[in-house]
Amino acid sequence: MKNNSKSFYVISIGILVSLAVVFGLDSYIDSSTKPKIFNSVDLIPKNHAGLLLGTSKFLSSGNINPYFINRIKAAAELYHSGKIHRIVVSGDNSRKDYNEPQDMKEELIKLGVYENDIYLDYAGLRTYDSVIRMREIFGQDSFTVISQEFHNERAIFIASAFEIDAIGFNAVDLNASMGFKTNLREKFARVKMIVDLILKQEPKFLGEKIVIEEREMTWRDFIDFNEPDCLLYLDSARSDFSKGKIVHPIFESMEIIRYREEFDDLLEMDGIKTELFYDPLWIGQICYAYFMDSVVSAKFGKDYIEFQRVKADSIFLALFETKIYRSWYLDKEPKYSENYGYADSFIKHKIKFPAKWDSVNMEHERQHVSLEMVINKNGEIEKWQFDIHNLKPSNEKYLGDLKNQISTIIKDMKSWEPGELNGHQVASKIYLDIDLDQPRTRFPF
Repeated sequence: MKNNSKSFYVISIGILVSLAVVFGLDSYIDSSTKPKIFNSVDLIPKNHAGLLLGTSKFLSSGNINPYFINRIKAAAELYHSGKIHRIVVSGDNSRKDYNEPQDMKEELIKLGVYENDIYLDYAGLRTYDSVIRMREIFGQDSFTVISQEFHNERAIFIASAFEIDAIGFNAVDLNASMGFKTNLREKFARVKMIVDLILKQEPKFLGEKIVIEEREMTWRDFIDFNEPDCLLYLDSARSDFSKGKIVHPIFESMEIIRYREEFDDLLEMDGIKTELFYDPLWIGQICYAYFMDSVVSAKFGKDYIEFQRVKADSIFLALFETKIYRSWYLDKEPKYSENYGYADSFIKHKIKFPAKWDSVNMEHERQHVSLEMVINKNGEIEKWQFDIHNLKPSNEKYLGDLKNQISTIIKDMKSWEPGELNGHQVASKIYLDIDLDQPRTRFPF
């Protein structure tokens, strides 16, 4: 009986000591990693890459795993806030029918993360391996770990032991009752981690290094994601996308698309609406455009827009002989070889007003005529259109003379250099704004 009592006593002491070690170790890991773990995307420092720790997409019940969904949302939030630019998804792919990294990648793309910014680590069989492989395989000495807080604490502790500069961003956790089993398993996982660290275990798999590309500076770097207008427009963009509306932004002051109609038609075939943004310096529009640009690239590929531009340009050029181009869309504007340069300046210089032209200023408005004409690649006038502004009735009879003068000027020109587009000579649309109230002794334009 005494032996049984003594055995019970020894076992009890052993259990108490073990529990003290487990909970003491747990408390130490919590406190030592706390300064490096963040709940707020506003406060967390930037890193080039994030390490998204994998977990199963589904529970044994067949329901979606809330840990999985919350980690995806946290990673996308960091990415869209500019706090990370690349995401390494590290998880288990030890069976053909089980692929944590691929499942996570697909969900990240749905939230607007560029596919080319996602790197897959199929050998992240456990947190210990994922953290070490981040440096040994992916070449990152500094990165952001993304998971629930309890998981981040363990990952950051491992990183510190290997002198890796890692910080953690906490995904939303479950409440105490729902996450009880997970949190209990975490206590023992930390003991196993300490054993691995003491024994200096190597990851199960290493292999060839994978280069995470450096990112060029983009206009996203200048966005203040805390600015109220930005947040408002981001919400609007997310709302539009959730309703199935995809918009590709075009900033007029940043780019001129001479094949705009063809470009719009091509995007519309894929369900994308183009929208002209007039002021690229307005922060709200930039934030809306940034999100939608991410969606388009994630859904159709990083080079999709550039490919459509090239395709639209080909369609445009195939029809160039049947189209008329405004001079400012051309690679080379139409010119005369004489000293007056471009066609509009040449014609204006040659015009002479009839002697009886009434050029006295009117009381309130000046007389004004706009002339639009098309000159083909041979220098011949194909189309005339006058737009008269407040012309005095006594001068209307002279419009025919004005037109004849211009026609004669064109016919008598010594040399004509047509406008050019991509090496082809094309017809040009020319606009003349003629001020009719200047004294006849002066150049009337």
